Order: sequence, then C-alpha cells, then structure tokens
Amino acid sequence: MPCSSLFGGRRCFEQRLAQAQEWFRETEDRHSRAEAEHRTKLEQKKAEHRAAQEQEAHAVCEFNEALEQRRATYRAGEPASVEWFLGQTLDASKYPQGFPSRHRVAFRPADGSTLVEIQLPSEDIVPAVDNVVLNGHVTTVDRATGQEVSPCLITLSTDREQFAKLSGRLRKSFGG
Repeated sequence: MPCSSLFGGRRCFEQRLAQAQEWFRETEDRHSRAEAEHRTKLEQKKAEHRAAQEQEAHAVCEFNEALEQRRATYRAGEPASVEWFLGQTLDASKYPQGFPSRHRVAFRPADGSTLVEIQLPSEDIVPAVDNVVLNGHVTTVDRATGQEVSPCLITLSTDREQFAKLSGRLRKSFGG
C-alpha cells in the first residue's frame, strides 16, 4: 500500500523505512554469521587437508626409505631382496585375460644364478597351439652405443604334446 503525503504519508514512509532498515540489519547479520561459519569451515577443511598431505608425505617418505634400503640389500646380493625385485617386475607384467600370472623366484647367491618359474597357460586357454616358443628378453643400454636394446637371453621351444606335459607339471608345482 503506497504512502500518501496528504494523510500521514510522512509517518507511513518513516515506518516503512524503519522496517526496511531493520530487515536489512537482520539480513546483514545473518549473512555475517553465515560468512563467519563458512570461513571457520573453510579453515577447518584447509587444516584437515594439510594434515592429510603431511600424513601422505610421511607415508611416501617411509616407503621410499624402505625401498632404498631394499635396493641397497639387492645390490649387496641379499637373496630376499633380489627375489622381491624380480617378483615385483613379474607382478607388474601385463597378461591377456585368462592367462595365469603366478610365479616363483629363487636367487642363489653362491653362484649368482636366479631361478624363475612362471605358470604357463593351459591348453584350454590356448587351444589351437601346435608349438610354443617362450622368449626371455631384458631391456638394457648397450654400453658400446648408448642405445636401449632388448636382447633375447633365453628361448624355450616345444611342441603341443610337450607343452601339455610341461604345463601339467607346472600346474602341479604351483598347487593348481
């Protein structure tokens, strides 16, 4: 309802002005409280984030220290470390779906030899195989050229019949 200047319009205007100013103060107070609450929550979340980052950094540092210790024992020829590193390499290998990925590694420090046993896929996974050839490569840097190379260190070749016998024996040795 509009305030008329003829019949108490000034008083009506001042009342509405006072109401509007009160509403503004209340709204401003609510906003200030909400903003303070928001800032408090923000600071709390920042502190939680900093604590999580510090915890993660500590965990990474511990992991790196343990890895460096294991690397030192690997270089010293400690069998458990040599086997662990080789096992980690095999664990990181990608296999087609259905292929087994189990393996065993044994390091013999007396002669520096390493035995790696891997589980081969059964005939039902690779049914149309007449011959199996398994090549073992290592990626390294050629000292003469400085180029990365991947020489084949070992090749195993067998026919279907021998593969079936071999794969059966390996399954037994892995408890499969």
